[in-house]
Amino acid sequence: MTSGSTPGSFPLPSLPSITVASPKDEEIPPPAVAADKLESEELVKLLDVIDKLRVFGVSEDISLPQLVVVGDQSSGKSSLLEALTNIQFPVASTLCTRFATQISFRRTLDEKITVSLIPSKDSTDERKKDLRSFSDTVDALTSDKFMEIMSKAATLMGLPKPGEGYKSGERFSDDVLKIELCGPNRSHFSVVDVPGLFQSATIHQTERDAEVVENLAKRYIQDSRTIILAVASSLNETANQKVFRLAKEADPKGARTVGVLTKPDAIQSGDEGRVIDTAQNKITILNHGWFVVRNRSTEEVQKGISFAERQANESRFFMKDPWRILDSDRVGIPALEKFLRKLLFDHIRKEFPNLVQEINTLMERCYKDIEALGPRRESSDEQRRMLIEIATEFQSSAKNSLMGFYEMDCLTQKSLRVRMHIQNLNEEFSDKVWKYGHTKSFKGKPSTAPESENVPTDPEEEALSIYDWIKNAYRQSRGAELPGMVNPGVVQLLFKMQTTKWEKLAVNHIARVKERVEEFNIDLLRQKCPDDALRQKIWMRLRPMFVAVYKRADDELHSILEDERGGILLTYNHYYAANLDHSRQQRILSLTEKFAGTSENISAIKKKHSSNEEQAVNEIHDVLQAFYKVARKRFVDCVALQVIERHFLGPSGPIRSFSPSFVGSLSREELRAIAGEERTIVEKRKSLMLKLERLQGAQEIANTGYW
Repeated sequence: MTSGSTPGSFPLPSLPSITVASPKDEEIPPPAVAADKLESEELVKLLDVIDKLRVFGVSEDISLPQLVVVGDQSSGKSSLLEALTNIQFPVASTLCTRFATQISFRRTLDEKITVSLIPSKDSTDERKKDLRSFSDTVDALTSDKFMEIMSKAATLMGLPKPGEGYKSGERFSDDVLKIELCGPNRSHFSVVDVPGLFQSATIHQTERDAEVVENLAKRYIQDSRTIILAVASSLNETANQKVFRLAKEADPKGARTVGVLTKPDAIQSGDEGRVIDTAQNKITILNHGWFVVRNRSTEEVQKGISFAERQANESRFFMKDPWRILDSDRVGIPALEKFLRKLLFDHIRKEFPNLVQEINTLMERCYKDIEALGPRRESSDEQRRMLIEIATEFQSSAKNSLMGFYEMDCLTQKSLRVRMHIQNLNEEFSDKVWKYGHTKSFKGKPSTAPESENVPTDPEEEALSIYDWIKNAYRQSRGAELPGMVNPGVVQLLFKMQTTKWEKLAVNHIARVKERVEEFNIDLLRQKCPDDALRQKIWMRLRPMFVAVYKRADDELHSILEDERGGILLTYNHYYAANLDHSRQQRILSLTEKFAGTSENISAIKKKHSSNEEQAVNEIHDVLQAFYKVARKRFVDCVALQVIERHFLGPSGPIRSFSPSFVGSLSREELRAIAGEERTIVEKRKSLMLKLERLQGAQEIANTGYW
């Protein structure tokens, strides 16, 4: 029994066995009380189901109905168990039981007594292996043989041997010694004996030991599925015996407690009335009342009287005054055994539906816990398979989002509608370049970009109209050309000045796209990979790839800017000629409108002559405006197509990076670094799988073994 485990939980290991010769060549006689009508078919089935559940080890997960014997040291508990089980318990004044003993009787065709150890739940795997290796098949259990077995068990548990004095280290254990007695004459019955309670320290046990033993007893009797057999010596007042204080704390209503008085033959003359009043439930009142038993005296033990003789002596004792006034069904081992079998049967039958429901509930919880751990990934194949599954689901959803085929999750989580966001950002970028991308407005108005774009501006330049701005550039660029002619480098220089803001606007646009793409990747990966630790490792492995993509996108942008602004002005777009013609016509139209309504409008227009400089400035304006319109559209499209689509959304972009092919390219070491499970997860999954296996077996037994 382990600390923190469910009281009364004892998984039965399947172990090899060795044969031990029977001392004195004397077989244990069959129980004095043969199976009676109480052992109906239903009782046998119920007890058999509970036994099978223990075999499956389900008692590690839930408590099973059982009978636990608890009492103070020297209360006669061992003698009572000896009478109930017909097992010759070791007898020694210095003997102290340091672990629980589970004794089970089963009716089978073959006679067999097996002895084994059930490790505590908190034991290490190595310790469990060592303890489970201990198993005996015994022909008979004499006191000496029992002592030998207990000594071996104590040694394996790391405890002092029975009778040994103070020893450093652990002195009591949560491990369990299991004794199973099978045969055609056995009654179906199970009982658990826990170490005796005590208050005073001796050379064999300390005050700390008293606290440990009390806590061990509490863990058993506090379980609502445990029937408490509280043993009290007739020599002492029941109120002064620790067992009843603990029983009352664990079972306030007394629904699970049966009282047993021992040593009635050892009391002083005159004390019989006190014991009889207690037995008649007049002093310490229990719902199930009291039983009185008379066990072997020290002299009878020394003489080695048989179990049959012991029962005969007990029967004669209770036929004498004053004990004969007690009800016959409340005195003696046969009456107690009959009552306990019936009580245990009723208790199991009442608890069985709850037991089945608890098994089903635990199975559902176990399934959820295993599912929460994700697929098993200990080997490279398991790791790769799991990553490919995640990457495949990731790419399927990513492809749909890029095409605008949004899944249900995208409707509730806006970040997953990546194509919508990119389209909106591209349109915003196009609008901003159209509104704020030029240094000078061709309409003669200053161009002022929003502060959020953080594009460079020159206050002095902003104050000039575009014509004054062109005139300054024209004058500062004059060479050997004739008056009115334009230096070829002037338009190229002005275009570069007119597009100064393009780079900043594009850089800001790409930063926003990058933010949206990363948000999409993070949220989609979180959806496809709920495991935080695994998701973080995947992201860290992909991150350098993303950085490389961003670098290529920046390089692509600078190439586009260099092509547009750093070299010759080039276009074959027919809209350039149309734009240029439109600009010239607009100038003539403006003159027409200026002189419209006067009688001399036509002659005034004919007489209107521009200076050489003005003609050159007008020509530069028209050429610059026509080319800028074409180049602006081309620049926006190139950024959208060659930077955003190619590098952010394309086959080598961040959204397409986490793919099955990427997983397939990972080495064993890389797989282990990304998808290898921590040891704690491996152990947790192993533990949950074992638990699920136990529960599945228990469910099958519970559903078919009884019903």
